[in-house]
Amino acid sequence: EAFGTPAYEAIACGTPSVCHDLPGVFDQYIVNGVNGYTVPMRVEAWSEAIVSATKFDRAGLRAASDQIKGIAGNTIIDSMYLSKLCALGRNKSA
Repeated sequence: EAFGTPAYEAIACGTPSVCHDLPGVFDQYIVNGVNGYTVPMRVEAWSEAIVSATKFDRAGLRAASDQIKGIAGNTIIDSMYLSKLCALGRNKSA
C-alpha cells in the first residue's frame, strides 16, 4: 500500500512493521530497529527483518504507538474533520 496506512495502524497497535524502503513514506514513522524496519524488496531482507522485529523491546513499541496516536489517533483526526466541516458550514459558497 503506497500511502502506508496499514503500517501506521500496526505501529499504533504496538505491532512492529516491516515495509519497503520507500523514501518519504514508511520512513516517516518507522524507526529501524525500534518499531519496525524499512527494507529493500528482497526476500532475504524481509525475512531477516521480520525475525528481528519479533525481539523488539515492548517499551519502545509502546512509545512509538503513543507517538503516532498523538499525531494521527482517532481523537486528533476526528477533531480535524469536525473543524473542517464546521468551516464548510460557515462558508455558504463552498
